[in-house]
Amino acid sequence: MTGAVIVSVIARQRVDDLEAAVPFYERLTGRTADRFGFAGVRLAIVGPFLSCCSAARTKRHKGSPG
Repeated sequence: MTGAVIVSVIARQRVDDLEAAVPFYERLTGRTADRFGFAGVRLAIVGPFLSCCSAARTKRHKGSPG
């Protein structure tokens, strides 16, 4: 059987406060975050972790799911 080779994995994390979450992932991975925005969403990638926070999400009740 011939299988596909997994080259990388990304774990997406939705967060309420991107700036508060990023230092945790930087300490966890030992890497510096790359921050960027797309379609009204603020994102940061740190190693295999992609954290995202949208303005609409922060206006909803904090702590409520997606």
